[in-house]
Amino acid sequence: MKLASELLLDAFFKRYGWWRNPGPGQRNWSYAGWLLQRVLSPRVTLGGELFRNTATSTQDRAASGCDLGAVANFGEKYHLLVSAGRTLSGDRETFACLGWQLTVAAARGVPAWFGR
Repeated sequence: MKLASELLLDAFFKRYGWWRNPGPGQRNWSYAGWLLQRVLSPRVTLGGELFRNTATSTQDRAASGCDLGAVANFGEKYHLLVSAGRTLSGDRETFACLGWQLTVAAARGVPAWFGR
């Protein structure tokens, strides 16, 4: 991808989703996001996203925002995920997320409790 190579980025993603939200006062809504990501080392990946979503109810407003995140890799299996952001339009919101990811490789065999 030309943009990614010119900016020395490892990834440029676009994503879109549509949600059906039935019920009184509710609206079907959509989400679009653009993510830039850079692998700084085998242990650290940084990224940023701009996003836009439409209103989810008749009392809601559409919103735009941005967030920044990082992934710390502790080997092939264990990853710490952190992200924080803020809406730039619509209802003002600040949000943060902290997560732990366990990667299970199918090539090594999937444990029986995953079912086959």
